[in-house]
Amino acid sequence: MKQEHLKPITTPCQSIKIGEVPIEILKLEGEYCLSQTQAEQAIGKQDHSTLRYQLKRVQLWNSNLPNSLKIRKQKPNSKLDQVRIIHPIPLKMAYLYWQLQAQTRPQAKALIEKLGENGWEQFKEIADSAFRDFDRSKTSTFC
Repeated sequence: MKQEHLKPITTPCQSIKIGEVPIEILKLEGEYCLSQTQAEQAIGKQDHSTLRYQLKRVQLWNSNLPNSLKIRKQKPNSKLDQVRIIHPIPLKMAYLYWQLQAQTRPQAKALIEKLGENGWEQFKEIADSAFRDFDRSKTSTFC
């Protein structure tokens, strides 16, 4: 399906920080994910993405999420919606990508170290905690 024909969806999102790195996590079909751009910016990577390719090459890619989604986000106190196209990356895939990049990228290494010895579990717990707070709050944020 062409990207311009995607129907915008509204989904819960939460902003978290790992150290000083801000990350926006989405919850799609009960699965935490972030945009491919977020996964790359978190480690200081700005160029064209090879995230999916790299994970597929080492046989680590595993996701049933679509390649592209159109996300609608409403700014607080605004009636105007922002619509953007993202390439959703499951949390686990983002973490594995950061591990691969940590071999050559200091920002990725610092992020992995900040998450600690049980990094993947810690990353998931941070997301769980953010969405527990989200579920309890009266002022929900949606993307």
